[in-house]
Amino acid sequence: MSKFDSKVRRLVQEIQQGELLPQNTTPYYRRQIQEQMRTQDVLDLNELAAEQWQEAITLSCAILSGKFNHLLVQEVRSG
Repeated sequence: MSKFDSKVRRLVQEIQQGELLPQNTTPYYRRQIQEQMRTQDVLDLNELAAEQWQEAITLSCAILSGKFNHLLVQEVRSG
């Protein structure tokens, strides 16, 4: 790993944490930062929220609707 790679990684981290604005870097580093960020995984917050919502609501709805049973509880807890 070169010194350059660690600098780009540091710049990416500073941008993601709000400590640095991309326009405060040179065009060369902006291109390098864009390339570095393209290789990172994307987290779909909508999908994550939907999964959590379904787990949180399933048991509550079952209890409120009177369709509560131990099999449902085991299914919800085992995920």
